Amino acid sequence: MLGVGAANSAFEVKVFQDKFKVPFPMVADPDLKVAGFVGKPVLTPHFVVLALDGKGGAKVIYSKSGSLPKFKKFLRQIKKWSGIK
Repeated sequence: MLGVGAANSAFEVKVFQDKFKVPFPMVADPDLKVAGFVGKPVLTPHFVVLALDGKGGAKVIYSKSGSLPKFKKFLRQIKKWSGIK
């Protein structure tokens, strides 16, 4: 799992990560290149989860603006949808 700070600087991402104790790595996307790749409107926070297909591609299995459900519940959902055991 990787968090992307859409339209955020590395400093802003670090502050967010520290303040909310985000348990996964995050990167800045100040130019919205990653957000554009996913093809979704940029509303923050916006969460996108990609599942790799094993052939060099990926598909979006989760995309939602706003807050996440409880983190453990979110991880269970993602594991189920992605086929991770």
